[in-house]
Amino acid sequence: MKHTPRLAFFKPQFAQLMIGSKKIKDFDDVCRFAHGECGIDGLDMDIGSLDVRRMLTDQEFREQTVEKYQELGTPIIRLSSHTDGQWGGGMSEVYVKRFLDFVPTAQHGFSRDDIELAAAQRIKEGLELGNLLGFTHHQTFCGGRGIAHHDQWSTLPENWHKYEILHLSLKLIPILEVALKGNQKVGLEIGHVMQAIQTVEDLKLLRSYLPENMRHLIKWGIDTSHFNKEGCNAVEAVDQAITAGLDSLGHAKDAVYNSTIEGARPRQNALPFKDQAGKFEVFGVGTPASAKAFGTAVISASARGDFDWCVIEGEAMGEILCPFQGMKIAAENIRRVLDGKDPLCLKDINIQTWDGPTFETFAKSKVKVSGLLELNTNDYQALCEAAERVGLPRPS
Repeated sequence: MKHTPRLAFFKPQFAQLMIGSKKIKDFDDVCRFAHGECGIDGLDMDIGSLDVRRMLTDQEFREQTVEKYQELGTPIIRLSSHTDGQWGGGMSEVYVKRFLDFVPTAQHGFSRDDIELAAAQRIKEGLELGNLLGFTHHQTFCGGRGIAHHDQWSTLPENWHKYEILHLSLKLIPILEVALKGNQKVGLEIGHVMQAIQTVEDLKLLRSYLPENMRHLIKWGIDTSHFNKEGCNAVEAVDQAITAGLDSLGHAKDAVYNSTIEGARPRQNALPFKDQAGKFEVFGVGTPASAKAFGTAVISASARGDFDWCVIEGEAMGEILCPFQGMKIAAENIRRVLDGKDPLCLKDINIQTWDGPTFETFAKSKVKVSGLLELNTNDYQALCEAAERVGLPRPS
């Protein structure tokens, strides 16, 4: 009898987009919808949504929390630490103000080093909890101090990128010491514009810089959308990772890169989402070859007994904005590719209108222009006058 891995969903985006709609009043309702209407049987939980320290020290509370999600039909199957991973691996000063949105308010005003240490500590606590709960995988980002310079010209110091990855390895070693106790694999999302690790080759280099007993812990938590969004070859990257034994399962979502847009090029993050050539989308609807490659990775992981879950993420900003429709289609498309069928594509779908929150509003920064540009009073006044002269609104 054919074995089919089970489906789970990643909490943050779906919770932000669904809660407050007519049918969803809280996260319990999100879980009920996922299980009852989409056939989803698990939950990939971000550590920011749990009282991790209390769960580590209070067995009764830990058991009650675990039991609650089991009863909802979506037991917690993995912990993730994306925003803490971004900080814990090192944050370029260029992005510090932007990413203060993603650290506890009590840490605002702390130095970058202190924020990074606190984030690394939260990841370690999440791994400790994962060890207690018997989890085999933890999903995270890796960050990197040098990411602001990835697109700079060739006068950067020799071996600069190697030093960047070496520095990242030093940041990760204390974290991996905790993962090693439970032999938890740490899936790093790669190819994202905010990560030092952009390719499978980068991942190999990172592993080579780690102590030998830790190297096997680092994997690519495969999310092909980061490659698709930049117009890169996700299928080739998945093949490389599987061949090298570096594949693990990250998040199932898609991205569509439209090369016909005037001025289309990778790394257009200074532009509004609507003007970028690459847009995140619901799993499988834009790049069927990439979806099938993800399905191959799922089957590979399941066959070797590594990880038996496919995790849907709701980071869509393209055509399908309704998170309810997005979750249903993503679940259907995963089932289709695992069954050897083509996924549903945009042309096959009657897209529902959605007037609720979107990923663009979820991700919108609260950082002010004056803070990003580090303006003093005189600079700010001059910018206001210049804005008025060219017809721009007064900057925040």
